[in-house]
Amino acid sequence: MDGPGQTTIVANEKHTMQNLNDRLATYLEKIHARSVENAQMILRVDNARVAADDFKMKLATEANMTMKIEGDVARLRGVLDSFTLTRGDLEMQIEGLKEELVYLRKSHEEEMHLMRTQHCGAVNVEMDCAYSVDMSKVQEEMRTQSEGMLAKNQRDAAKWFESKVEVLQSQITTSTTEVKTSQSQVTDLKRTFQSLEIELHGLLTQSSLQDGHS
Repeated sequence: MDGPGQTTIVANEKHTMQNLNDRLATYLEKIHARSVENAQMILRVDNARVAADDFKMKLATEANMTMKIEGDVARLRGVLDSFTLTRGDLEMQIEGLKEELVYLRKSHEEEMHLMRTQHCGAVNVEMDCAYSVDMSKVQEEMRTQSEGMLAKNQRDAAKWFESKVEVLQSQITTSTTEVKTSQSQVTDLKRTFQSLEIELHGLLTQSSLQDGHS
């Protein structure tokens, strides 16, 4: 039969085993909790990386779009400048035609006067003969026709130029608005991307610290 001492030893061994089992169970629970926490941390890091990569792609796309739109605006402004120069050139040509018309009209009147003088005679210069009447009529018709053609050409040129300028101005306004919108979107994307990078860096640092304490 076992004595009291033997009973005490058995009881101590049972207590020791129970204590070891409890400590082991606690340790296993900590390991499980740490594993779950690490898995969650890895998932958050992966999600942050995916989000950062996605915003990086969006940022690059918006930047390329902004450059394209700015290029279109620059091209349109160049075309508008070209039209402005063309308009100035047309206005100079019109002024030159006006001056030439005045000169031709004056020369024509002088020629008509000389022809009337030669035909009707120096004595009858003040009298209207049939020839002078016909020539005056021809002269008036020619002048009216020339002035009409010049005015029409001037109106047509101005109308054509104004229509082109109006279209270009509209395109420039639209492109400028798109540039501002795109630049605003790029700014927002940059801000979001930087926030994600900061969050990702924080998660990685936190994960490293936890691994160091394991």
